[in-house]
Amino acid sequence: MSIIGIGIDIIKISRIKKIFNKFHVKFAKKILSKIEWLNFRHHHHKINFLAKIFSIKEAVLKALGTGWNNKINFKNILLIHNKSGKPKIKFINVKHYKYFITNIKKIHVSTTDEKEYIVSMVIIE
Repeated sequence: MSIIGIGIDIIKISRIKKIFNKFHVKFAKKILSKIEWLNFRHHHHKINFLAKIFSIKEAVLKALGTGWNNKINFKNILLIHNKSGKPKIKFINVKHYKYFITNIKKIHVSTTDEKEYIVSMVIIE
């Protein structure tokens, strides 16, 4: 196993709630892919849903070493789950980073949430 990068993020759920209350769906549409947007619309715990996705995607960007830039952003990162509920990452519309993405063998995602915080960790091989 050769590790390309490790990313970790912790976020206070009340921070996402404050942002969402200020910008409403504009904020959600900025960070969610089209598929995630559809799931968000039907989710009962919208703030927690947004906070978890935000935290995971932030950890992915940290593991990639790109941070926020014009070439890759939150909408290029798709969070899906396998049949048992394990989170998985897929990249969409990442033309500029295709050479880098093709070298990725596996992405490990772990996230946990408590009453006030969500913590996410990503390891990219």
